[in-house]
Amino acid sequence: MTILAECRAVIPSRPPARRLLEPITVRTEQPTLPWDGPAVIAEPDELDPELRRLATAVVTAIIEALAGRRAAAQLETWVEPEPLALLEHLRRARAGSGLRLRSLRLQQPSRHSLEVAAHLRHAGASRAAAFRFTRLNGRWAVSRIELSLRPDVISRAGWPHR
Repeated sequence: MTILAECRAVIPSRPPARRLLEPITVRTEQPTLPWDGPAVIAEPDELDPELRRLATAVVTAIIEALAGRRAAAQLETWVEPEPLALLEHLRRARAGSGLRLRSLRLQQPSRHSLEVAAHLRHAGASRAAAFRFTRLNGRWAVSRIELSLRPDVISRAGWPHR
């Protein structure tokens, strides 16, 4: 038994995908990320030392609050209300009990924002966190938090862009 098939052109239902941003060029000593992103205005060595110290101190305090070693209310000056509510919820749920900060990476995509990526250790496993600091009314504050304290859950709070 022979079956004959007819081939015909199909009208595409969607326009073809196109790249919205051109890939950025990075220095060869920097690892290449698997996605396109904004150009980094300040390399980590070019960051203002005061801003680096502030970000490190605030992120350390956030991790201490999540681990239950610091009251979340102490962060009110440095963390906007929505991310602070998430931190308080996770702290009450004891989601970060035993959490430790291993390392930080900082980059400044604009003059009014700073992004911090944190490598955390929790229950013998590596975890990740990302914080976005935004300069508001002359002061820096955490406006966005993303935490992965469990492999299958990412907790997010705050506005992604301001």
